[in-house]
Amino acid sequence: MAKPMTKAKVADYLAGKLDVSKKQANTFLEELARLSYREAKNSFTIPGVGKLVLVNRKRGWAATPRPASRSASRPSVSSASASPRRRRTPSSAAGNPRALRSSRAGRASARPARASR
Repeated sequence: MAKPMTKAKVADYLAGKLDVSKKQANTFLEELARLSYREAKNSFTIPGVGKLVLVNRKRGWAATPRPASRSASRPSVSSASASPRRRRTPSSAAGNPRALRSSRAGRASARPARASR
C-alpha cells in the first residue's frame, strides 16, 4: 500500500501544477484548513472532493478520562504485597528455589497444563 502524501508534498505538487511558489501553495492549504474548521458546524463542502459535517455523538466509555483526584489519592502499594497470587513460604524455604517450587506444586495441578509453543 502506498504511503499518503504529506502536507509538504501536496504543497509542492500544487505549486508545480499552478505555477505558484511553495509558500503560496502552503498558505492556500492552511487557509483551506482554517476555513473548513470554522465552517464545519454548518457543513462545509469542498467542490469535487467531499463534504465535512460535524456530528455530535454520545460520549463513549473509553472517552471518559479517570479523574486525577482518584488516582492521586490512592496509597502506594509495596512490591511484596502487590501480587495477591503470591504465596508466602516458610522462612526456611525463602532462600531455596526448589522448596519454593514444591510449595507451588499443589496449586499447579489444579490448573490445566499449558501447551508449549
